[in-house]
Amino acid sequence: MKCHNRAQYDAHAEFYHRKRRSKTSGYWNEFVDWPAVRALLRGETRGRRVLDLGCGTGILCGRFRGAASVTGVDNSAAMLAIARRGNPSARFVLADAARTGLASGDFDTVCAALLPHYFRDLRPLFTEAARLLRPGGVFVFSMHHPFGEITDCKRGRITGPYFSRIRYMWNMGEMKMASYHHTMEDIAQTLHRCGFAVEQLLEPRPLPSSRRHDPKSYAAASRYPSFCAVKARKIPVWNADWGKPGTRAGNCRNPSASAGRAAKTGAFSRRGHI
Repeated sequence: MKCHNRAQYDAHAEFYHRKRRSKTSGYWNEFVDWPAVRALLRGETRGRRVLDLGCGTGILCGRFRGAASVTGVDNSAAMLAIARRGNPSARFVLADAARTGLASGDFDTVCAALLPHYFRDLRPLFTEAARLLRPGGVFVFSMHHPFGEITDCKRGRITGPYFSRIRYMWNMGEMKMASYHHTMEDIAQTLHRCGFAVEQLLEPRPLPSSRRHDPKSYAAASRYPSFCAVKARKIPVWNADWGKPGTRAGNCRNPSASAGRAAKTGAFSRRGHI
């Protein structure tokens, strides 16, 4: 699915960038997700070495003002071309977010806004974030909310099983994206097994002042959770070998394994917002 999504971003990079910069078409990013991510990053970027995983066209990279350095990683060359154009002082790397090739312990803060739901297994992404952070460093990420992924908020009904990692397809304008469902337990347990301690969890809702930009989206986002945002800190005694087979993270069981096997071939749809 990473190849499918990369192809979508490569083909529609300019469309995506225009959408993200609009307060109407980019409503869910600007008024639901970003305020939560910004709150969790407060005090964690100024004077820090910041890494943005899945940086896209570099919009968040331009907001890390006062950072000692800013690095963006994305697997879409077309998205990075736009990112470089708008952020000449930042460094951008074409790579998979779970295999960046960057030096271990080289960052104080890692951000991954609306990225983890693209991974069926969260362990490679979370293990890489832990490897890249210094001991005590901060990992802030957001993703599709587990409840929102299986709920049709317009009709008020459940659209798929909760205890699963099944794939679902959704539309972002002219783009057709693929993502995977994760339970809250899966997210929390995987963070723990990859050497993180969760400090904060937010289920963002839009401020009333944003209603004028998109009343329908405001109503939907105020009624059901669309995203969740997490701040986790790398445990100082974290062992880099935990993510390898035969060790702590390598041996961790999938909390949704039994249900995931049963629903392995299932799929359901939701309206996408990012």
